[in-house]
Amino acid sequence: MPYLRNSIGPFNFISLEGAVDMPGQQIVIDSRPGVTGMEFTLQGRKGQPFVLMSTVDKDSIFWADAEVDLYKDLIAVGLVDVFKNGVPLVGACLVKVLNVTKVDVQKISTAVGNKLSNQSGALLTCRWDLIAVPA
Repeated sequence: MPYLRNSIGPFNFISLEGAVDMPGQQIVIDSRPGVTGMEFTLQGRKGQPFVLMSTVDKDSIFWADAEVDLYKDLIAVGLVDVFKNGVPLVGACLVKVLNVTKVDVQKISTAVGNKLSNQSGALLTCRWDLIAVPA
């Protein structure tokens, strides 16, 4: 059985963890001391920043570090699509990458208990700061 698609833009991952704050109608509540009642003002549909954590396997720690630089190039790109477990994450919206931070890089052999192997892959975990933009 094939893995379900987990991706941000052109990059595929083993997993994407976290929840999305979907764009929605923004309401501003105005209540002032000494005034009875309150006022509601509707603004346009906007997204709020949210965080996803990605995990991917790479051939080595060197290539894992190089991959982070490629992820950061998405900050300058326009909007990208996001898939989580094979489903578009934000439906009719696209996502803007605000920041990418490397959280952890581990040798796969160390992660499973083999501390003697030097020729092993690496697990890269990154934090993605994103915001959904209505299409």
